[in-house]
Amino acid sequence: MDIATLKYFAVVARTRHMTKAAQQLNITQPSLSASIRRLEAEIGFQLFDRTGRGIQLNEYGEIFLRGVTAVENIMDSCMNEMEELKQRSVNFVRLACSISPANSQLINLLLSRGLNLKVENIPENWEYELVNNNCDLVITLGRSNNMSIDRALLRYHKLAVVANKAHPLADAKTVTKSDLNRHSFCSTTGVSHSLISLAKDLPQSVGFNPRITFLGRDSADMIKAIRSNRCLGLMVVYNLPADDDLVILPVENFDIELPISLYWRKNDTKNASQAFMRQSIIEFYMDLPIPNF
Repeated sequence: MDIATLKYFAVVARTRHMTKAAQQLNITQPSLSASIRRLEAEIGFQLFDRTGRGIQLNEYGEIFLRGVTAVENIMDSCMNEMEELKQRSVNFVRLACSISPANSQLINLLLSRGLNLKVENIPENWEYELVNNNCDLVITLGRSNNMSIDRALLRYHKLAVVANKAHPLADAKTVTKSDLNRHSFCSTTGVSHSLISLAKDLPQSVGFNPRITFLGRDSADMIKAIRSNRCLGLMVVYNLPADDDLVILPVENFDIELPISLYWRKNDTKNASQAFMRQSIIEFYMDLPIPNF
């Protein structure tokens, strides 16, 4: 009795049709019938009642099917566990970053260099996840003062207020902070790199207090909200898609740049794969061209 024979039996038992079972298993019907007869001879019980062209489980077959189903479940569980062990044995470098055109180019670069890479969204409590070895590298506008974390400044990102070209402010030659405060904004959820968090860090002298009425999962959701013409968006200029329906508003005295940084655990400095990836990320961001929008 082998695993293949048990599988053959289970398919026949569930389809109740020898020809259909053979087609599903991609074997010939005579070969399948012979396997079932050998199984019955081996265990000493007839498992099916055969009436003409039909086939049906008998009482012995029902009991045997319950056992085979249990075996299938155990085998599936074992295979899943072995696959998880295999995945853990691969030396992945786990990178958390936002979804953006720049980071899409970065991922292509890292893959081309043969690194075992696992990409994740930035977790809400990314400092905790980093310190507790749940991720290895984080690229974020968020800030950290944790003594267990190292940081490399990648570059400063210029922020812009973005609107759909049909928005009431889109044709204005000059937009004031008071104008902005009268309209709705969109943001991502309240993680450290979102508009909600960034707006709290803006100095009071900026005079910009966005009223947020839509929260999305990522920048792609923000773009959808902006295109709907209901919301404005405060976004990194470099990450804006090439889209004729989007415009950057000419907001007076609005020159805000925020640092984007790469973070990692201090005790990982001797990991060769991570060190190579850190250097690749730093070089990539240094070489990013200044966007024209």
